[in-house]
Amino acid sequence: MLFLVSKLMPRFIARSLAVILLGAPILLLIITTASFDPTRFARLPTMSQHIGLKSRAVGLSHHVINSITPDFALKTILSGPPSFVACMVIAFILPCLFPDLATWLPDLVMGAAV
Repeated sequence: MLFLVSKLMPRFIARSLAVILLGAPILLLIITTASFDPTRFARLPTMSQHIGLKSRAVGLSHHVINSITPDFALKTILSGPPSFVACMVIAFILPCLFPDLATWLPDLVMGAAV
């Protein structure tokens, strides 16, 4: 399955997906042993990858935008995302400090899990 994923998707998506698929069983054992909620912990790798794609160090999203709109300079494109990255870091930290915040809205809409 991992071979098909790497052939059908671009390499940057396949690598991050491979890290999650290979690391999830090991992390699940550690998470359940440490009595963390796996649902709340599952968002951490996803959010950290999104932050990484928008940060200047990796900035893969910047190069995609630059290839779509070559009229704008890369310097102009790089000046926009720091505010979004800051918001994403805050959205990453808040549920870590207040764990019930991560499932508050789904619990409100769908009812609390049994």
